Amino acid sequence: MRGKVWQPRIPLGIILPPVPHPVSKSALLSYLTDPEFLLIASLILLLGGGIKGVIGLGLPLVSVPLLTYLLPVPVAISVLAAPVMVANCYQAMRGGLLVQVLSRIWPLLLAMVLGVALGAQLLISLNEKALYLILGTMVVVLGLVYLFGANLRVSPRYERRIGVTIGFGAGLLGGVSSFLGPPIVLYLVALQLAKEHFIVALAAVFFMASLPLYGTLAADGVMGTAELVLSLYAILPVMLGVFAGQQLRRILPQERFRQAVLVMLVLIGFLLIRRGLMM
Repeated sequence: MRGKVWQPRIPLGIILPPVPHPVSKSALLSYLTDPEFLLIASLILLLGGGIKGVIGLGLPLVSVPLLTYLLPVPVAISVLAAPVMVANCYQAMRGGLLVQVLSRIWPLLLAMVLGVALGAQLLISLNEKALYLILGTMVVVLGLVYLFGANLRVSPRYERRIGVTIGFGAGLLGGVSSFLGPPIVLYLVALQLAKEHFIVALAAVFFMASLPLYGTLAADGVMGTAELVLSLYAILPVMLGVFAGQQLRRILPQERFRQAVLVMLVLIGFLLIRRGLMM
């Protein structure tokens, strides 16, 4: 194996050592010629893409933690830049539903963008531990309430007002913590969208939310040429997973689809709580 950073000790490909140190640009490019690295990374990306293909979310949630056993965290996030953008663009455009969905959620999207911009500029000191614990607990509780039978629904009469509130609040949260997805997913579940409309709406939200994140990484020099090359390679396994996942979604009943989304959401909530407790 070339390079001094990624040196896997993998019994049957199950255990991977974390990567504690930065990786040189030349080492990153050399990984593209290493079959072992490509195989493991591709399987991780395929899994993340498959989950996103089925329920519309979960690609970064699944892929980033696993990729950090191969790459430093900023590089792992950067590697997902191109596939996340491509996958969200593909899911938003697929089926000709985008205009119809945007006509319903544009107030949420606009408020979300404003919230992100304001959140990123906040100068107040935030207790991040409390933030993650509160958000994680809220997501777990509401996710379980939805999952075990509560038929919570947003009335069409108040949909835009609630959408603006949720969008701005989620954007503000995303601006200070990078976690804006859970509140918006809960809101979209409460709209009781058909699964294909849900996928389009979520893809549009995630596409817009990803622009400032990856723009910041590029501006700060975290995402250079080597990271970009790896990111472009990552499009292939991710999209193969998305294509496979969407085939499964076609045969998945609406209620099972809703349950799968909520299970993933509860998992995200527990991960947020864990992150808060570890601070």
